[in-house]
Parts: sequence; C-alpha cells; structure tokens
Amino acid sequence: MTVICLDFDGVVINSIDECYETSWRAYAKWKGVPATPDPDRAAFFGRVRKHVRPAGQYWVLHHAYDAGLTGLDEVAFGRLVEQHAATIRTFEPLFFGERNAQRAADLSGWLALNPPYDGAREGIRSLMERGLLYIVTTKDGESVRLLMDHFGIGFDPDRIHGKERHENKAEAIRAISQETRVDPDEILFLDDHPDHLKDVAVTGAECVWASWGYYDHRSGFEGPPVADWPAFMDLVEKADRNRPAQ
Repeated sequence: MTVICLDFDGVVINSIDECYETSWRAYAKWKGVPATPDPDRAAFFGRVRKHVRPAGQYWVLHHAYDAGLTGLDEVAFGRLVEQHAATIRTFEPLFFGERNAQRAADLSGWLALNPPYDGAREGIRSLMERGLLYIVTTKDGESVRLLMDHFGIGFDPDRIHGKERHENKAEAIRAISQETRVDPDEILFLDDHPDHLKDVAVTGAECVWASWGYYDHRSGFEGPPVADWPAFMDLVEKADRNRPAQ
C-alpha cells in the first residue's frame, strides 16, 4: 500500500483569507500602525501569496506592498528573503502568536476563513480508509488538528507533521519513511508549491503537483500535475494497482 503524504494549505484548504488577516495584523503590530481594512493590500497579497513557504516570509509580502513593489515575482521575492532573513525569523513567532490570539478570540470565525477545496474532505476520508495517510506542512499542527475536527475528520495528530516537528518537508518524509518502514519511493507526496516538491523529490518519494493550489506554474518541477481532488484519487488508485505485491 502506498503511503500518502499531503501538504495542507493549497492542497486541503484555501487559507489565503486567514493568512492575510493574521499576517496583516501581525505586521501592523510589528510596524506600530493600526491594521485597518486595506482592499488593495489584500488583493496584492492574494496575487503573490504563492511565493511564501515558511510563515515568516509573509513579512516580505507586506514590506513589498509598502515599498511599492507591486510587480513582485519569484526572483525579486527571493532577493528580499535573502536581504531580510533576520527580520523574517523575528516575524514568524509574531505571526503564530497572532494566529493563536485570533483562534482564542473567535474560533468559529477563524475556522470559517479556512474553507476546504472541493473534494478534499471526501478524498481524505477515502485515503484514511485505504491505509497510511500523513499531513506534511509548514503550518502549525494545532491549526491542522482544529480544522480537521471542524471538517468532521477524526485525524490522528501523530500523523500531522507540522512546523514544530521538522526543519523542512524532506526531513519529514524521511521520518515518515522510517516510521512506516517503507522506502521513500513507496511514498506519494502531494503539494502545490514547486520548491517543496523539488526538495522532497531528492528523497526518492513520488511527487505530484496540486495545480489547483496557490502556485499557477511548475517553476522547474518536472513531475506530474493533477487538476483536482478526483484526479488525485484516480492517480492513487493507479499507483496502488501498479505496486508490486508484497
């Protein structure tokens, strides 16, 4: 049986609204300004959120907007990440602190900002019935657990490999390989960010691009794409049929 590992944001849920609200509030506090509604900032965030990997990098998006860098592409984003590495590290705990505060103040409102993609709930339930399923994400594990509970999915928290457990996703895949006692090439990993896929591909895991997520092109990732959750489920069925009998 193939071990399935799923990214979360951009694969299971669309968290753009929540990440904008949380990062804007955290950035405003960092800058010492009120977090007033700003539709233009929100629209810019929605266009460029795809570049972000760890949450501290949300600082770069707000900084770029304030600096008038509205044509931010992945090259310019990468340069800003390098230039402001220390600030990004400082901002990350502010972001998660703000998320925790929002959850504590209005859990139902926070949950509503994180809708699942069409077919995600049904797909996850089916994958759980098939066998080994893990979440591999840069999101905090508690947020994943709360959202899974909200979706009516009783997911084992030990199978949530969030930001607290590993430095990167390749490390998480190797840990899951050891835990399940399967070779990495028996792991199927689904993510919407090409850089995560390229990082994990070096482990030997089979990597698949979720093209319905935030990233709108492969950016050098050469593995297969899937267009939606039903297409991914078809791919899983095919992978299991082609797996040699043990």
